[in-house]
Amino acid sequence: MILWLVLAACSRDDDTDASESASTLTYYADVKPVLARHCTRCHNSDGLGMGDFTNIDELITLGPAIQSAVMDGRMPPPAADPGCQDYVGSDNLTLSDDEKAILVDWIDADSPLGDPADEPEIPVISGELADPNLILTMDQPYMPVYADPDAGGNEYRCFILEKPEDMQAFYITALAPIIDKDAITHHAVLYTQKTESLQEDLADYNDGDGIECMNAMGEASAQGMLTAWAPGMLPVEFPEGHGLYVGDDDQIILQMHYYASPDQQGVTDQSGFAFRTASSVETEVFMAAISDYSFAIPANDASYTYDFSFDNSFIDLNIFGVFPHMHLLGQGYSATIDHSDGSETCLTEGSYNFNNQMTYMFNEPIPFSRGESLNLSCNWNNSTSNPDLPYDEPQTTYYGERTDEEMCYFFTFMARK
Repeated sequence: MILWLVLAACSRDDDTDASESASTLTYYADVKPVLARHCTRCHNSDGLGMGDFTNIDELITLGPAIQSAVMDGRMPPPAADPGCQDYVGSDNLTLSDDEKAILVDWIDADSPLGDPADEPEIPVISGELADPNLILTMDQPYMPVYADPDAGGNEYRCFILEKPEDMQAFYITALAPIIDKDAITHHAVLYTQKTESLQEDLADYNDGDGIECMNAMGEASAQGMLTAWAPGMLPVEFPEGHGLYVGDDDQIILQMHYYASPDQQGVTDQSGFAFRTASSVETEVFMAAISDYSFAIPANDASYTYDFSFDNSFIDLNIFGVFPHMHLLGQGYSATIDHSDGSETCLTEGSYNFNNQMTYMFNEPIPFSRGESLNLSCNWNNSTSNPDLPYDEPQTTYYGERTDEEMCYFFTFMARK
């Protein structure tokens, strides 16, 4: 790294044009827009990322660490490759070479601030949904207690998000979670269940503490699954005229997966979801939770890949977006469609980071017709070279819902053609 910096500095010394260009860079005119597009949604006072990049003094202090992370390719964190299939907001999740140079050269030039009047209009990249017309949260705060000694510090809790009493059937056209305590939240799943099927559990749901619901992914998938969220995700918005259906007799269930964090003991959480809704749409969207449970990730394998396929033997579909999901061992994924005419479409492909998971909504719907196949792949690092290894020594790891187990899910938004 030091050699790289020396060579880069020598190269700039020999290149007068590059030196002059770097000397004109300022925080307000050049750097703040790059940070706003790519960094500050995580690196803020309440974010998951290290440091608050909206605080100028803190930003300058962290300058060398930022420079190193950008040059090493560790930041921004991995996202799906838009060269496989472009998606909404892809230009906000990947840094161009020019943007990398702006950050590196500005830090080399001692981080001049410049004139605030030179700041251009900056788009706001936020994990919050703009202009929701419906917000539903847990009735009261809940404190995870991690009571099951065999659960490895994991707790699954399901809550009913009560709809307004006078609200009829509706469609969700956009949604985003309101995560109260992201430091203890592994993921959130939202699905519907018919009121009649919940009768035996309604009293337990309605006491404010919800019910224990580990290993309920199969049930959620079989019901009306609405969405899944994991750290880093941005709001999901469907194309105009499209939406997820919620019926009159549907209860909206929020499944929260909490995991024990040493500095977050005794905290309460009151999460929920924000929605934009419509009384009718032209096309109903649904979510399919596509997965395989039969993998076994060998201990000490730094690059184990598991492949499986999903055959569409049903109806002609369009795919609007996909959310690849693994746990702490995950490091890469891919999905392709084998079409009936022998051609192949790359659906999604990329490196994986647990703290930067996304639902990738495509710029255009991808056809997935009857008789065609989805080929899916997950790759894990189950060795000591993985800094997020969830146990002291690598061990053979199987499918499971705990953070120290693994998944290979592709949560996919689809609709009939």
